[in-house]
Amino acid sequence: MTRSTKTRAAIAIGIVFLLLPAGRAVAENDKREAPDSLKGRTCLEAGCHDDYLKDRFAHGPVAIGSCGSCHTVQNEARHKFSLARKQEQLCSACHLSVVRSRVKHAPAEAAECTACHNPHHASNAKLLLQSDPDKLCADCHDDKGGRENTFVHAPVESKLCTACHEVHDSKYDSLLKADERELCLLCHDELAAGKQHKSAHEPAKETCVFCHSGHSSQYAKLLTAPQPELCYNCHDEKNGSGEKTHTAALSSHGCGRCHDPHVSKHPALASKPQVELCLDCHSKAVVHDGRTIAGIRSTIVEPKLKHGPVGEGDCGACHDVHGPQQPALLAREYPDEFYAPFSVEKYELCFKCHDEQLVLASESDTATGFRNGTRNLHAVHVSNVRKGRTCRACHAAHATDLPKMVRKSVQFGQWELPIGFQETGNGGRCESGCHLPKGYDRVAPVSYAAPAMQFP
Repeated sequence: MTRSTKTRAAIAIGIVFLLLPAGRAVAENDKREAPDSLKGRTCLEAGCHDDYLKDRFAHGPVAIGSCGSCHTVQNEARHKFSLARKQEQLCSACHLSVVRSRVKHAPAEAAECTACHNPHHASNAKLLLQSDPDKLCADCHDDKGGRENTFVHAPVESKLCTACHEVHDSKYDSLLKADERELCLLCHDELAAGKQHKSAHEPAKETCVFCHSGHSSQYAKLLTAPQPELCYNCHDEKNGSGEKTHTAALSSHGCGRCHDPHVSKHPALASKPQVELCLDCHSKAVVHDGRTIAGIRSTIVEPKLKHGPVGEGDCGACHDVHGPQQPALLAREYPDEFYAPFSVEKYELCFKCHDEQLVLASESDTATGFRNGTRNLHAVHVSNVRKGRTCRACHAAHATDLPKMVRKSVQFGQWELPIGFQETGNGGRCESGCHLPKGYDRVAPVSYAAPAMQFP
């Protein structure tokens, strides 16, 4: 067989092997005392390279004894040989498609194939210099494993660098095997947005590494920073800087206590329907800053009549769950006192849904049903610049069994005062702990001049 024939045969059956990082010399056991002359023998028969075929894997040209595929004899008597081509051309002559893509592994681009491969034989597949590919990667990338961190990505823990990375070249940054997000979804497909999802986190639709480390982290879920600080990188307006803060939103659980960071079947990435989510904490009394926040499950679930937003499951209609400037995490201004001088601005929360004329019109036959004839009794109770009664004096904010969201009793100082409200045909009456029994009628107005009221 001529040298050219052997070369073609070597190319035809040459074993395609991986080319990985950084330069390394041929293994020491490949060096032996050189013979004076080949004397018609092949390199594999002359006594110094006869063990090349005894290993588990042999490079294609070695397997057929075609040393001339890669080497040229310069001086046989002195056992001097040179590479048949320039080093950067030698391997690519057979392995044509190893380094063609945009992102190239540095040693592969520099044709330093022997950084990771033995060019003759090896006991490891792909002619790798080590049996553990991860250790081979760690020779150059020892800062990427991060196994000393508390949380380690499963492929890193399992020493499977090639689960995510190509070893020679790639169309994608960091030699990834696919687009970064699509690569993550190969294992984490449950995080992909589907038709059943109403909301998806913008970073999760673009790139996972915006929030997660691909290798390891000192934070759970491989986060690049702890919650809620990580979320504040984008959502600084939610950082609880208001005078009143939502403890749950700033707790060690972070934003993930209420939100799914990827996709959700509910608006605003809520992990549950809003009412269920709120009642996770507020079913029972919560003690915070020395005061007790009453549990509201019974006051919401048991009564027959629900305040509009409550009936729609929309706690956020009245409350800012992250932490505004208002007491009780209210989303807009509303008096915190039982008595408060009236102004439209102070009732911004209520007037977001209710017409201002409900209180402003002193006389009306349409603004409210709480009137005696045309006299607006809301205006009488609330629109007082010195001592107006706030809505909570008579109305329940969440739910009640009485019409018009009227509450059964009202907390006044340390007393629980009954309201005793009853509807009548064209009005109603109160037998309240606040004042003597009084009634009202929209058609036949009740006279308040008499010392004792008579009811229909």
